[in-house]
Amino acid sequence: MVEMARTVRADLRPEVDRLIRYGLERVAGLGVEVHVRVARPRVAWVLVAPTARRHRGCRLTRTAEHDWLKARGLWPAGAATVLYGWSSRRADLAAEAGIHATVPVRVELRRDRMRGLAYDGIPRLARTRPGAKYLVTVKIPAAPDQEPYPLTSVYRKSVPVELTSWQHNLLHIAAHEGCHVWQFEHGLSRSEVEAERWGLEVADLAIEAGLLPAGGGPSRLGAAYSSGTAVPDEGTAI
Repeated sequence: MVEMARTVRADLRPEVDRLIRYGLERVAGLGVEVHVRVARPRVAWVLVAPTARRHRGCRLTRTAEHDWLKARGLWPAGAATVLYGWSSRRADLAAEAGIHATVPVRVELRRDRMRGLAYDGIPRLARTRPGAKYLVTVKIPAAPDQEPYPLTSVYRKSVPVELTSWQHNLLHIAAHEGCHVWQFEHGLSRSEVEAERWGLEVADLAIEAGLLPAGGGPSRLGAAYSSGTAVPDEGTAI
């Protein structure tokens, strides 16, 4: 069952539903319910320190997180570029603003393109239909068809995955979370590398079947993985 919020564009709903169902086909009989929402930007009050103004006990962090956001295109155009130290923690703002002679800056940090989360069971406050055993939540941009592709995604400490379109991205996420559901059902450890492998296999099958836009070729995974939890083949009953 795929439930979509009213904020998901009407013209996208049929394709979103089809891609998620295909991505979860291997766990179709395990009682999985999917909730699809539009991701909202994360609002942060950021304290940006001028160059060379660090002091003893300074709570401002180095610029690694800022640089990561900027490199992925998630730092808003026109927002102050951090040159020395910054913090998005509210507890740091009052303590450091006066010392650094600066004021907090409001920044809307755009969410990453898509993301999903599989729950081992049903969260206490979740609203699901009778018979649901596992919940998967998926968040997508308001206009996924306007996001730049292709892109290379690196999930946590996993290996790079090349995604050719927003449809490819959504299908990969659905299959990735489907692998976690399989792991929950069979009492296996949660392996992100194995989930990425599952996502690649399902996406490649969809490309071969013509269910994804042409022109991207098969999805690719870096060579930095070898073995893990066995993924069932297409002939395995699930």
